[in-house]
Amino acid sequence: MNLTRPGNKQIAILRCAQDDSTEAFFRSLGSLRFFPVWARDKEARFGNIRAYGTFLISSEFAHGKVQRVLIVSEKGKPCFVQNPWPGKTVVLYRNGWKAESVNGPQFKFHTPAGEDIALRLE
Repeated sequence: MNLTRPGNKQIAILRCAQDDSTEAFFRSLGSLRFFPVWARDKEARFGNIRAYGTFLISSEFAHGKVQRVLIVSEKGKPCFVQNPWPGKTVVLYRNGWKAESVNGPQFKFHTPAGEDIALRLE
């Protein structure tokens, strides 16, 4: 995975094999987390990283906070997410349509196979 700044200036490189060890890593976390320990003054983004539960995840961090989160459910399983905006309500957009609001430090939602989910601040 390459983390890049807007304008495609590379700022960090993290390479990991997309195999069972990658899934074991995400499984050990218990839920999807987006930039939990990233330096607030650094910008980064990643796209289509395979996460435990057969999800493809993409996200961007800029201006000291998570800017966007996209999740694609490949198999239709429950998705556990650590709230990327602590203390804020998050709106789930399913296949482009506003679907529901969730809150709390961590939340769970169900997904059908092939669904695209965007997380946004309410």
